[in-house]
Amino acid sequence: MSKIHKDSFGNIIGANGYPLNWDIYDINQGLFSYFKNGIKNTIPYRNITIPMVYKVIIGDYHKKITNNYRRTKAPSLKQQMDYVTFSCVCSKRSERGVISHSNMICIDFDHLDNIEQSRKFLLKETELQTLLLFTSPGGDGLKWIIHIDVSDEHHLSHFVAIRNYMQQQYNLEVDKACKDISRACFIPHDPNCFINTNLFQL
Repeated sequence: MSKIHKDSFGNIIGANGYPLNWDIYDINQGLFSYFKNGIKNTIPYRNITIPMVYKVIIGDYHKKITNNYRRTKAPSLKQQMDYVTFSCVCSKRSERGVISHSNMICIDFDHLDNIEQSRKFLLKETELQTLLLFTSPGGDGLKWIIHIDVSDEHHLSHFVAIRNYMQQQYNLEVDKACKDISRACFIPHDPNCFINTNLFQL
């Protein structure tokens, strides 16, 4: 266990390596579940918000494992990464374990030919509301977190509409696994992660 310290962003980091102020964020910002110690762990560590996971992504928490994975491409390294279920709070990572929907969906774009061009397209998109955008653990894809409203349409219906729109508008192929509410999204290090500061207070 490391000592309590302040990181380069001014966050007070506890002995467990995570921000001490994780418990003071506004619950109304939208909650989803965070899992530590890799994909084999299906019980969440706690529930968090977009600003919380943003600080983890831009911080140094996962810098070493991200760099090692991108260098080696060893699947075992990726499976050791912390992960979240952006679309839900759950008691266990499974469809049956879903407690509530976050009104968010994580859209994956894998093996992009031009990441920067795709990033610009997504950030300029006006039909869909960007909450968070970051580079995938492998370094050749993007994770795009956007708002959806499951009070009027089911998660799957939103996914199908978004997938078709991305294909028609930008010729971008969406990973079909995004249709699962409890889908795991590994959390990498990305100092250039985008957060919509019009919606979230840091």
